[in-house]
Amino acid sequence: DEEMEMAKRMFADFGQAPSDHPEAALLTKANAMPRVWRYRPQDAKMDVWVLDMEVPVRTECFIAMSCGTTSRTDWDETSKEFRVLSAHGPTSLAHLHGECGDFMNIYWLSSMPFPLPNREYYLERKLCEVPPLEHGAPRAYLKIDRCLDAHKLDLQAPVARRAVRVTDYSQWQLIWPGNNSLTLLRTYYSENPMMPIPSWIVTFMTEKVLPKGLKAMAKAAVEYEQKYGPAIDAAAAAMAST
Repeated sequence: DEEMEMAKRMFADFGQAPSDHPEAALLTKANAMPRVWRYRPQDAKMDVWVLDMEVPVRTECFIAMSCGTTSRTDWDETSKEFRVLSAHGPTSLAHLHGECGDFMNIYWLSSMPFPLPNREYYLERKLCEVPPLEHGAPRAYLKIDRCLDAHKLDLQAPVARRAVRVTDYSQWQLIWPGNNSLTLLRTYYSENPMMPIPSWIVTFMTEKVLPKGLKAMAKAAVEYEQKYGPAIDAAAAAMAST
């Protein structure tokens, strides 16, 4: 299906431009991590950003830290508010994210640099383990965040003060273990800016805000593993025995 095909392509393309858009512009140094590409699909109105990253923690700890919604504001200084509105579906990864289902509806309020307004999101999240993506491949996880349908009841709430509500947002992230206790992730991201954005702000976000945010996330993941790693291992063992 679409999700498995996307996951396979993300896994196979790690470290290089997307195979379906080899013309994507590399925005970072060729031999450095993280690596960021940008392209615009034909007839599309929004750019797609592709990010590769290595994080020096075990994969389960990274998922627990990055997907546990209660910890988001601890490591992401741009997140003013991040909370789960509801959760449902399978619970095979609940021991990592702490919610009552692996499919969630999420409210997220993110700050932006002046002169842009803050950005408000109502998202539906799907988090799942995927079958082996090639022979002998390690276990991988797929996280998909998309805007909730505009007709959902939650969207009738007033927009946060000094914010715009984003109505078109998509993020696909594949997460899997690499060598030497590294976690590898490849992310596809696109978002409707909801307004014209000057090129200098795009450059500032790419060169300053993004690297700072990724560095903070990696640092938080290391600290999270040191603090909660044993508890995560115990929870995983309990899940495996049931």
